[in-house]
Amino acid sequence: MQDPAYVLGHSDREVSRLRNQARFLEPITRGFLEAAGLAQGMTVLDVGSGAGDVAFLAAELVGPTGTIIGVDKVASAVEAAAGVAVIAFSAHLYSLLFLDRILRIGARDASLVVAAAILLGTPFYVAFGGLSDRIGRKPLVLGGCLLAVLTFFPLFHGLTHYANPALQKAMAAAPVTVIAPPGECSFQFDPIGNSSFTNSCDVAKSALTQAGVPYRNEAAPPGSVAWVRIGAGDAATTLESVRENDLPQGAFKSAVDEFGRKLSQRLTEAGYPATHAPAKTNHIMLIVLCTCLISILAMTYGPLGAWLVELFPPRIRYTSLSLPYHLANGWFGAFLPAIAFASFAASGNMYSGLWYPVFIAFLAFLLGALFVPETRPRRHER
Repeated sequence: MQDPAYVLGHSDREVSRLRNQARFLEPITRGFLEAAGLAQGMTVLDVGSGAGDVAFLAAELVGPTGTIIGVDKVASAVEAAAGVAVIAFSAHLYSLLFLDRILRIGARDASLVVAAAILLGTPFYVAFGGLSDRIGRKPLVLGGCLLAVLTFFPLFHGLTHYANPALQKAMAAAPVTVIAPPGECSFQFDPIGNSSFTNSCDVAKSALTQAGVPYRNEAAPPGSVAWVRIGAGDAATTLESVRENDLPQGAFKSAVDEFGRKLSQRLTEAGYPATHAPAKTNHIMLIVLCTCLISILAMTYGPLGAWLVELFPPRIRYTSLSLPYHLANGWFGAFLPAIAFASFAASGNMYSGLWYPVFIAFLAFLLGALFVPETRPRRHER
């Protein structure tokens, strides 16, 4: 594929010339890197990394404890893969977590629903991959990203309706409100599980989020302890949260456990189901909705492999394909559960975690439409 910004192009011959040039200049390049102060454990950004020769040389100098980040102005592969990654994690992983942790249908039922949807949706990968050979990779991948933007919220609302109607009824009859000083509430983003959130607001929101109960936020005077209000009017009940600074050393964990027990009891009394009622769960519709999610993923994933392969010349194809694919899945996709939990805890909206994949999918659609070329081979090139 020719890059109009590089007049010599990216033919196999040109890539080979660049590699020979890099080998010839390696002693000089190494001298420049050493003079720049590259050492073990450093993090280095290689802007305009191209085929990566300088980046690999720098990696030798920073060693296994260092990091090399290579970027290039041709970012099309990352743009395409990032949108597909968040759709994949939403369709496979987040739908499973949403059914189990938020809608409380249980790990077994949630796993069976998603497994059935994957089984039913698998033929779509082959179908969309074959279709991309006829109409092109770009329309399907970007069309799938746009479809995700338009349908994720309705599909997940549908999961709530068919998975746990008792929860939906309780949300309307006895809304929950967290009353806390705004400055005391943290954004509980904790991807590796090492952070501690000990303010009374964080304790209350974390307990509600883990219970899968949405809530509203209401400001309280600075310095006050957070409260949870369940219901409205004269029928409302309240429960005071706990914070570490108000308790003797070592008593915080037991106080949090006791708060969680009391909160669960109050929620149950208000009509919030502790577990779902299998007889009221429409498993067929859950499978249908999850299959819709899988089919959107198939629409983007089916043509993606061919698209990424065709974006780069053979000599640098593996690095160019592997880097954006794993960057998109490892960073853009894998952060989805942690960001979704933190968004739910911060806003109280059980669907707020969807804004992350929707935003990334829309960004991928926009940038892909503007900058990523179609790569499907024309008939005379096959």
